Amino acid sequence: MPIGNGRLGAMIYGGVEQEHLQLNEETLWAGGPHCYDNPNAYGYLSKTRELLEQAKYADAETIAQKMMGIPLHQMAYQPFVIFFLNFHMTVFSLIINVNSIYKMR
Repeated sequence: MPIGNGRLGAMIYGGVEQEHLQLNEETLWAGGPHCYDNPNAYGYLSKTRELLEQAKYADAETIAQKMMGIPLHQMAYQPFVIFFLNFHMTVFSLIINVNSIYKMR
């Protein structure tokens, strides 16, 4: 079950005898910090709109791709920490006295 607040995140895998937790933080990426701004993006906007008005959708998509961030794909998140918590469970048993339950009826 993924949980988080946008900056910190965790994946709780769930388990009875062993819990597996994986924690992430927003700045832990493969590689380093990078600016994905595309300073030339605005120049393609009017041409993209023009092609859309002409119903040339495939051409508009090709031009719109030039407005995407540079590089197009981001690096993958890296886990901050992986926990394995082991719980040594004690088995509890419930003893039911059938005779006392029968008498209560």
